[in-house]
Amino acid sequence: MTDFKLDNTISASDLIEFDMFPVADTQLVRQEIPLLNLEASEAAINYALRQSRWRAHAYREDDAVRIGYGTTSDVDGLGLTEEQAYSYWIADFKDSERKFKRLVGLDSMPQAAYDALVCLYFLTGSFKQTGSEARRFTIVDYIRNKQWNYVATALVLSNNKKTQRQREAAILMLADYGKQVSRQSLRARGIQEMRSLYPERLLDDRARRQVEYVYYVETSRFLPKLTQSRQRQIVTQTQ
Repeated sequence: MTDFKLDNTISASDLIEFDMFPVADTQLVRQEIPLLNLEASEAAINYALRQSRWRAHAYREDDAVRIGYGTTSDVDGLGLTEEQAYSYWIADFKDSERKFKRLVGLDSMPQAAYDALVCLYFLTGSFKQTGSEARRFTIVDYIRNKQWNYVATALVLSNNKKTQRQREAAILMLADYGKQVSRQSLRARGIQEMRSLYPERLLDDRARRQVEYVYYVETSRFLPKLTQSRQRQIVTQTQ
């Protein structure tokens, strides 16, 4: 049976009429800024961060062992507090941003376009194309020609992680970064998750011990059912 693949080109008739939607900040969308002066905005960083969740313990995802906000570093340690996890995450994000600047091939661009493409590159590993096996668009020429409506349309139509790609299109064309989620909220969710998982749903001994340690560090309380000897060990490890 032949696999069905959708058309992977964007024509003028495909273009989404983004002019129909309100622009949150016209300056961010239209004002050209030298690439050397551009840096991902706090709103862009928040968007990228909230695509992950903080997990104090090691877990397997995408055929890799990860921890925190998705780093592969320090997976065998005591566990990662939210602050430690963020330090790894932001270092990875900034490294990805530096690589994007070297590769994009433009001297200037609007802040909103820069934010959208940096996030796309960080979250997918590529800004040159977007999509899935069924429908993949090559967008690098649109980017270098600054045909932002073609880029945004490709993001919306690529049908791969639709919510993320649609948000990146909204950032690019409308400076709409979506609802901000504070690190405090992400931390609170992570602590709640630790309580819900422990102990029955944590089958891996390494993950269980990491949760025991980080929960105490974050809350100054012990998880239930810990032995006195384990409590003493955790206190010693924090000193």
